[in-house]
Amino acid sequence: MRAYLKSACLACQGTLNNLWEIDNPFRLGHNKGQSINETKRKGFLKMVTHIVMWNLKEEAEGAGKEQNAAIMKERLEALGKIEGLGSLKIGKNVIPGGYDLCLVGQYRDLDALKYYRDHPLHKEVQQFVHKVITDRVSCDFAD
Repeated sequence: MRAYLKSACLACQGTLNNLWEIDNPFRLGHNKGQSINETKRKGFLKMVTHIVMWNLKEEAEGAGKEQNAAIMKERLEALGKIEGLGSLKIGKNVIPGGYDLCLVGQYRDLDALKYYRDHPLHKEVQQFVHKVITDRVSCDFAD
């Protein structure tokens, strides 16, 4: 969702001080009567993007790389129901030479990412993932 708001907040009908881009519904959670600049300063609008990339073993857990990539994708997509997760995309690399699989998740805030990270469903998937990968890189940023 992308909306440009200038004079009124759709969530609370309060007045905004300036043009501000709202590109995620989680960001509409500021207090009624509080300017969007105040809300940003207090850190309430810090959505977190979590990116993880993996290289997979040629053979692991009785399956080949392609099959394990499909299993990982399916299991990771099932985590989309965890509270605080706004969106989750998992995809295979289409250009040779890079990482095999990538996850991009968007979370309401840093607490939501921590909740996801420690959630029993995530831990269960993580056990399988660690058995079938050779390496992993990740990056988390707030915007």
